Amino acid sequence: MFTHTHRVRNHEVDTQGFLFNSRYLELADVAMTEFFRELGWPYAKLVEGGTDPSVVSARQTFQSPARFDDVLDVDVACRRVGTSSFQLDMAVTRDGTKIAEIELVYVNVDAEAARSRPLPEDIAQGLRDSLAAEPSQSRRQTEMTRPNASKPAFAPAEVKRFGPAEIEHRTAGSGLDQLGTYFMTFDEPGHSDPWTLQYEETVYVLDGRAQFLVVEDGVDVPLTGEAGELIVLPRGTTVRYGAVPGTRLLLSITPVNWRNQA
Repeated sequence: MFTHTHRVRNHEVDTQGFLFNSRYLELADVAMTEFFRELGWPYAKLVEGGTDPSVVSARQTFQSPARFDDVLDVDVACRRVGTSSFQLDMAVTRDGTKIAEIELVYVNVDAEAARSRPLPEDIAQGLRDSLAAEPSQSRRQTEMTRPNASKPAFAPAEVKRFGPAEIEHRTAGSGLDQLGTYFMTFDEPGHSDPWTLQYEETVYVLDGRAQFLVVEDGVDVPLTGEAGELIVLPRGTTVRYGAVPGTRLLLSITPVNWRNQA
């Protein structure tokens, strides 16, 4: 398996401060080029030898955001080699934390004729040799998708201001791609701006008293919760978060990667 390293640059992040989703395909394209260089074929030599790979299928799965100045490792492994096509699997990580998985299928093309053509035998054999050196598909998929059991610690970088409260994404970087857990601490009176949920959410009141306002037909409807009580907010609910200062809430949402599924 070949690993390409990339440091996230400022112009690659979006307004949320995350590496923008389309940039992952750019990152994958560079990793593919470096993968072939490692096999002994710089791109110019690759093309001269009769190989001009074009992407015909791309699948991306996002598990955790990457941010400006993060150093990312892109592990590249060949999954399959055909007559004119091949597939590369890529796992993007940061210090062992799973960020994204990318599957790319390439077809060798004759650019002038605009049609596919067989891979040169030496290129195909090089890819097959790389494939033979990789772990089995089932083992690789398990390694790429299964997060390790962990006990995430408090991370100051994951604390954000949200209206009258601070919210901490405790499971950020844990590798979970469906469930997200947050701690919300209110240190001011009042309510947040209206927020419409693009996910399902449960709110457990750890301490204090939650004083939410659920917006229904333009009207704020109070929804309160005491310590030890659970509030359920279905997808599509518009809510203004509020609580007595000092209140602490435990929020769980699914899917946590809802931005990438919109």
